[in-house]
Order: sequence, then structure tokens, then C-alpha cells
Amino acid sequence: MKIDQIEILKKLGFTELEAELYYILLKESNMTGYRLSRIIGKPKSTIYKTLDTLQKKGAVVADESSKTREFSAISYKEFFDMKERVFSENREKAEELLKSIKSGPIKPGLYPLEKIDQVYSKCLEIIYRAKKTILVACCHLEDPRVITALETVADRRVKVSLDCHLPAPIIRGCEFTFNESSKFRVSDFRHNWLEIFVDGKEYVISLMNKDGDYLYNAVWCNEPYLSVITFNSNVYAMVLTRVRQYIHDDLPKEEIMKKIDESINHYYQCLGEYLEE
Repeated sequence: MKIDQIEILKKLGFTELEAELYYILLKESNMTGYRLSRIIGKPKSTIYKTLDTLQKKGAVVADESSKTREFSAISYKEFFDMKERVFSENREKAEELLKSIKSGPIKPGLYPLEKIDQVYSKCLEIIYRAKKTILVACCHLEDPRVITALETVADRRVKVSLDCHLPAPIIRGCEFTFNESSKFRVSDFRHNWLEIFVDGKEYVISLMNKDGDYLYNAVWCNEPYLSVITFNSNVYAMVLTRVRQYIHDDLPKEEIMKKIDESINHYYQCLGEYLEE
């Protein structure tokens, strides 16, 4: 449990040592720097320097009424409320000061994404930019932000095709592909992946843990050649999954071929319009 608590504090902007000190002080108040250094096993100078930083952040207070300073953590709720107020105030000021800046286009390339929140943010951005077609490939899809975004663009007649290894929640307006003959369950997978391909123009590919809160690797690409090639390969991967399902459903050969042609023609019509731009 302590490891989880330290890790979540690090995600909120604490360093490893800051998180450890704050965690200890939440459990026991009025501790001296000397005692904290003995508990953690770090030099007193390092401990006092870090405690000073925590004071400046507003996470720790020091009682200086006695000869030896004693440190206590403010409650996590009070600290989080304070951080939210400060962020909200600074965000409003920053938006007002920066709104006159006209952002230039990002040149075509392959850009690594380093944070899980960055992945979801970029996924939402490219989904809302879609004009014709979105391909989504994943193990399982549960993030409500992505689901809402897909439903929103589907409402404006963007064709959304979802290829999952596991059953997904109903997503309004989306074409769902799932191999019902598959015996996989969530417990069979150690990882999840989320791949979103938009109009043959750009895509996000990411590999994360099963719960979707830890990122192993991810990229966003808007390079034309790579975007077209990956879009093309995923069209065929999605069609193959559908063919497996058609065969499982024992559809006649002629009907299978018709459905394949309809799917491929739509995707390549979209791709052709992009290449002509």
C-alpha cells in the first residue's frame, strides 16, 4: 500500500523524497528533521532542504515556537484544494495572456508521447479532428472520455470502426468488430493497447498496463507516408477480423465478398480524398 501511495504522490508533482516525507508526516505530526533523517536514512542536510521545499509547496508546516523545529503535514484534502485553486487562477491568467499567440502547424513527423494523460489527450484531439473515418484497435475500451468523443464524431457522420479483442460497451453510432468465437477474457491479458487511426492522416499507437494507468510506450504520427501505410494495414486487419466473424456466422461466400468490398471501398474512398488534398 505504501508504494501505491508514494507513486500517486509522485504523479502529483512530488519527488520520491518529498513523497516519502509527506507520507510519514501524514501518519505522525510534529517530527524533527533529525528524526526523519533517521527513519529515511538520508543526511539531515538533505532532509531539511526537502522539508523547506515542501513548506514552499504548502504541503508541510513547521512549528518554530521551540528551539528545535518540528514539522507536520497539512491534510491531503486541504493541500489538494489549495493546489486546485492556484491552478485554476493561474490557468485563467495564462489563457488570457497566451490567447493572442497564433500556434503554427507541427511539421510532419513521429512524436513519442511520454505520459499516459498525454496519450489520452492526443487521442481525443485527433478524434475530434476526424472528417471521414476513424479506426480504433484495442484489447478493451473502457475510458469514458474516448467513448464520448467517438460517439460525438459518429453523430456528425464520421465512420467509426472499433476492433476489440474483448467485448466493449455499446458505443452509439460505432461499427463494432469482435470475434465472438474468441475465448479471451480480461484476465488473459497483462497489457492493453489503444491505437487510433484518423482519415489516413495521423494516428496514436500506445501500449499500457491492463488498467490503463501506466504507459510503456506511445507515439503520435502525422507523417503522410507512415500514416497512409499504417491506415492501410489496419484496414486489412479489421477486415480480416470481420471475415473470421462472417465465417463463424456461416454466411454465404457471396455475402462475405460483398461485405468485404463495401468495407474496403469506403476506407479507400476516404484515403483517396486525403491523397488528393
